[in-house]
Amino acid sequence: AGLVSSERSRQTLEVLLTTPISARDIILQKFRGVRRLICVLCVPFLSVYLFEKWFQSGYRWDYVFWSTVFVLIYLPLTAWFCMWLGLRIRSQIRATLVAVGLIVAWITLPVGVLYLVASGFNVELSGVARYLLIFSPTVVIRGIESGAPANFGIPSPYWPFYFGNAAFYGFLLWLFRHISLKDADRRLGRIKAAAQES
Repeated sequence: AGLVSSERSRQTLEVLLTTPISARDIILQKFRGVRRLICVLCVPFLSVYLFEKWFQSGYRWDYVFWSTVFVLIYLPLTAWFCMWLGLRIRSQIRATLVAVGLIVAWITLPVGVLYLVASGFNVELSGVARYLLIFSPTVVIRGIESGAPANFGIPSPYWPFYFGNAAFYGFLLWLFRHISLKDADRRLGRIKAAAQES
C-alpha cells in the first residue's frame, strides 16, 4: 500500500512524473519488486505442500494442486489490492493501516459470521446458503489443509466450490490490476499534455 504513497510523502513522485515514462509503466516498475517478493514467498509455500504430500500418505495430489492455485491467486490479489489502495490514499501510514484492516476483515469476517450463526443461533447452513462460504479464503484453506472439506461446510463434490472460489478471486485480481493501471495518469496526479494545451 505504501509504494506510491511513500513516493508522495517523500515528494519524489512529482520528479518521477516529469520523466517520459508512462504512468502505467511507473506503476508496473514499482510493482516489479513486489512481484519478486511474491515469487520468493511461493518457494516456501510450494516446498511445504510438496513435503506434506511426500511425508504424509493421506494427502493427495489435489491438495498440492489446489494449494498452489490459491497461493498463486491470493498473494498477487493482496498485492494489487494494496497497490489500488495506495493509489487512492495519499498518506503512507493511512494506506498501510487501511490495507491491513481490510485484509484482516476479509479473512476473519466470513468465518466469524459463520461461527456466530452456527454456535450462537444453532443454525446450520444448508443448500444454496452453504455456497456463500465461497467468499471466505479462510474456509477454503482450512478445507484444503484438513483433507476433510465437509467438516468446514464445503459441499461435496468440493472441486466446483474450489473452482468457484478461484474464479471469483481470480476475477478480483484482474479487476484490481485493471483498475490500478487504467487511468494511471490521473491516479498518480500527472496532468496530460493535451489538457495543458487547451
